[in-house]
Amino acid sequence: MIMTETAPKRCYYLDLAKVFTAFLVVFGHLYSPDSPVRLYLYSFHMPLFFLISGIFHKYSGKINWDRYARTILWPILIFIILESIVGALFYGENIIEVLRKFFVNVSLGSYKGVLWFLFALFWCKVYQDFFCGFRNKVIPVIIWGCLLFVPLYLFGRRLPFSLSQGLMGFPFYAIGFLGKDYLLTRRESFRWGLPFVLLLILNVLIVRYLQGRVSMVGTSFGNLGETLFGDAVNGFPVIFRGLVRLSNYFLFYLNGLIGSAMILSLSLLPFQKTRWITSLSMSLITVLGTQYLFINVIEKTLGFDNSLLISTGLSIGILFLCYLMHLILKPAYDLVKPRPTTHGSQENKSQ
Repeated sequence: MIMTETAPKRCYYLDLAKVFTAFLVVFGHLYSPDSPVRLYLYSFHMPLFFLISGIFHKYSGKINWDRYARTILWPILIFIILESIVGALFYGENIIEVLRKFFVNVSLGSYKGVLWFLFALFWCKVYQDFFCGFRNKVIPVIIWGCLLFVPLYLFGRRLPFSLSQGLMGFPFYAIGFLGKDYLLTRRESFRWGLPFVLLLILNVLIVRYLQGRVSMVGTSFGNLGETLFGDAVNGFPVIFRGLVRLSNYFLFYLNGLIGSAMILSLSLLPFQKTRWITSLSMSLITVLGTQYLFINVIEKTLGFDNSLLISTGLSIGILFLCYLMHLILKPAYDLVKPRPTTHGSQENKSQ
């Protein structure tokens, strides 16, 4: 299985939270980009994935490039080849042209396909290791801020290989890493039913009346100025417009944390444990990487913005199909696993 490192004692509520959020990702993709359903879900579902991934991050004293390449970059290559083959067989696309466009767009920072999340996750892991290597924690924070806000805020440009999205998601990843002991060991002492309802209401209010559209793939932090003042905001002083833009960043992270806490609180309700939930949670890289193979078919047959009931059923079906894809692709993942070193081979090397 390929996902972030597992804890010694598996936390079922985190498995459930990941599956809930994977469902929301698929569910949101069944709606048009401007749909209120999709805009609402975009405000927090990916931040939660980064937060949970941070919980399971293990620092080995260095940047573990080899492991991250095997567990993230290798699956990306598998998924893009698979998508190209499916496009050629069913949609008449040219495999070479699809691969060329993918690598060009990724290298230019203009890629907006579903695999952006895996690139961003790769950078979060690398940056967390980089962060842990500093005794003075202020230095990497300054570097992170400059890399994120200078190109995005001043120039409105995304960095290559989804580095912008990785920097965007890193605060959530770091919060998960720094709060792992709390989230893994002290959760049972809380009653989460009432917090879930309150967080749900607060989350809806922020998205509906303040934040507006947000998107990690598009590195859009929201449009508070237009939401509150409409087109009149363009006539305000430059300093005021700058402060409003900065507030968008604050609201993005605030709402991402509120939405993450909302799903975590829902997951702590007394749901019955099932092996299928745990297995699905351990295959989420495949789920996120192959979902569009099935969503494209639904888009061409049923279109977007179906009823909630139909979209719910389709989302559950897609999750199941993606899990089957994980079982099919697992031998390909295992090709790059390090081979166990036997005692005999160690002796041979020493001679």
